[in-house]
Parts: sequence; structure tokens; C-alpha cells
Amino acid sequence: MFIRRENFKQYITLYPIVSSIIAINLIVYTLTLIPSLGREILYAGASVNGLIATGEWWRIITSMFLHAGFMHVLFNMFSLFLFGPELEKIAGKVRFLTIYFLAGIFGGAATFVTQAPEYASV
Repeated sequence: MFIRRENFKQYITLYPIVSSIIAINLIVYTLTLIPSLGREILYAGASVNGLIATGEWWRIITSMFLHAGFMHVLFNMFSLFLFGPELEKIAGKVRFLTIYFLAGIFGGAATFVTQAPEYASV
């Protein structure tokens, strides 16, 4: 069930939403490795509770695509690569994308509600 037997082209064709999310995350992570640009991306997109409270609500969404290091992005993308296709197949493309975003938004909202104003996360 979770063993991938597709080649790269088949994987992208069969699971376009999972493939797109992985690609976006890897591109954003790669951009954060550029010294000056990376700091700006992390500063502009990290979920900082105090800034969210002042109206910067987009941080709940942008933080879903930021990662705190190589192992963080590696584990998350490997998990998505392994488990995402089955969920995309079962739920369908639109529902899978909805599930992905709602999980991220609710996770960010829960962090906002349960943590102090100076708490930051990606």
C-alpha cells in the first residue's frame, strides 16, 4: 500500500497535488538557503503569534511551507511522498488539497491559541 512502484513521470501524473505540494515546499526550502533571501522569507512567512494577533493572518498559511532545517523538510516531504498518494487517491484531488490546507490552518490556529505571543513556528 505504501510502497511506491511508479517511476518519476508516473508519480507526477498520478498524484499531481502531492507532487505540486512537494515541489513548492522544496523550492521554498531551497530559497531559504540563500543567505539574505532566506532570512527575509523566514521573517515574512514564519508564524509569530504576536504578529498574527496584530493582523498578519497570512502567517498561518505561509508557515505551512517553511521548514526549520534539512531534516525537517526531509522528514515532512518523505512522509508526504509516502502517505500522500494514497490519501489523494482515496479523497480525490480537491478534497486532498482541502484536507492539506485545513490541517495546516487548524494546526497554526491551535498554536496561536495555546502559545505565548512571542512564540514563533514554521
